[in-house]
Amino acid sequence: MGNAIARKGVAGGDTGLLDQLHAEFGRAGRSWREAAGRLDRILAEVGADRAPARDLDSSGQWLVSQQPDLRRRRDDLLKSDQVGLDIDMLAGAALQRARLAILAAQLEHTDPKLGAQLKKAGVDLFTVPPQGDPRATAGWWKGLTKQQHDLYIQAFPQVIGWLDGLPAPDRDRANRLTLTRRIDELEARALLVAKVTPYEQRDLARLLKLRERIQALDDVAEAKRGPEIFLLGLDSTTAGPWDGYDSKTDPFRKVPGGERIPPGVQKFVSNSLPGPDGRIIIALGNPDQAAHTGVYVPGTMTKLDTVTGGDVDRIKNLWNTTQRFSRGQPVSTIAWLGYDAPDSFTDAASAKYAERGGPVLDQFINGVRAAQGEAHRHLTLVGHSYGSTVIGEGARVGNGLNVDDIVVAGSPGMRVPNAKSLRMDPGHVWSELAAGDPVGDLGRSSLGGRARGTFGTYPVVPSDKSFGAQRLVTDTHGHSDYWTTDPVNGPTLSLLNQAKVMAGTPLDQDFGNDPQIRF
Repeated sequence: MGNAIARKGVAGGDTGLLDQLHAEFGRAGRSWREAAGRLDRILAEVGADRAPARDLDSSGQWLVSQQPDLRRRRDDLLKSDQVGLDIDMLAGAALQRARLAILAAQLEHTDPKLGAQLKKAGVDLFTVPPQGDPRATAGWWKGLTKQQHDLYIQAFPQVIGWLDGLPAPDRDRANRLTLTRRIDELEARALLVAKVTPYEQRDLARLLKLRERIQALDDVAEAKRGPEIFLLGLDSTTAGPWDGYDSKTDPFRKVPGGERIPPGVQKFVSNSLPGPDGRIIIALGNPDQAAHTGVYVPGTMTKLDTVTGGDVDRIKNLWNTTQRFSRGQPVSTIAWLGYDAPDSFTDAASAKYAERGGPVLDQFINGVRAAQGEAHRHLTLVGHSYGSTVIGEGARVGNGLNVDDIVVAGSPGMRVPNAKSLRMDPGHVWSELAAGDPVGDLGRSSLGGRARGTFGTYPVVPSDKSFGAQRLVTDTHGHSDYWTTDPVNGPTLSLLNQAKVMAGTPLDQDFGNDPQIRF
């Protein structure tokens, strides 16, 4: 993996598998050397030839000696053209086919019986349309039988779960299966091997937390007290330079053996700091059937853990509040972490995360539209903090984003000088900036769009009047409370105004329910 020769030394590969090989070589090498020591003592006690012990020890040394080369190959891959992008998401058809070929070969090896079933039913990964064309993907899926759907999901859930354009229930089935299998795998490794890497420990902790949250939401939905939940994407092990093996410090690099975590560090394993960020998409309410859909894009320091917790609470509050204004029409809110968010405020000064995330967001939105069918539904993008920068990047390039409204809260800048540059009617671009939220000013110099003035250019952010967006009134304080609701007083005005936009109240004839604008 990652061994092919190309112009920059690497043609493609899977950093996750290279990490797995690195860990396996280390574990096996140390185990063999420990066994060699025990064997040597036994052979010495009985006066037998000790050469077998020396051979076993040499083999263990060789395995361990291969680890630096595996790490080098992984680092070379990260520095290649694919830096920061998971190979499943790359647009290149050749790279996609290579990845699918690996998955098909793995299945042939691990479950030949299922492989035979797939061939008999005409299930072939290479018929999957190339990434980037959700409408073609939707058409391909509709042309399959239910048996083929079931087999694709059973055999390749990690592929089906990320296909934009597929129905939400099918993506949900695939991703829940991926979740279950990954938890089973990690629990088995922890039990049988009794030694897992820090990232595997983190993986297991956060996936168990995710499963618990999904079960709680399912229970509420089953009792008819809340929306159905759909897991539209899950990848808890996305590898990249942000996971500590590139320029940033790896918090576990100095752990003896690099495998086992000291007891004093255990409490930090499940927090949001070390390890890959992961990717996750969660929907409350079926977006395929919703008349009003809101896609929430979180910002800096967002990881799978934080989406499972606070971000799900935010879209839950937005879903509940939007019901007040939706006139009985179905509503869906989606938390979309399909990109690598900056890990710190220092990282957030860079536009590279938005440049990578914007096109992926564009494709996801097109997939929502394809799954909804020909009838037009009202779709709103909601960006918080750096999430608004991702939206701005997706909107300002190509043909823009296929959405009806854009709401940004606490935006550090969208890299455009005005709302018109987002390729949509400025009357449908909405901005919130609460008192005590410093992010608008902190980010404007690095992420604000450049407007031309009398004395040259100057940076502009969406909360500036000159940007030309509809500036919504807020009553919350600081950077993180735009979606809060009080058990007694109900939703804040900041949240109510967002919900009104999402429910499309500015389009009806009742001016009394329009969001409040700051002039």
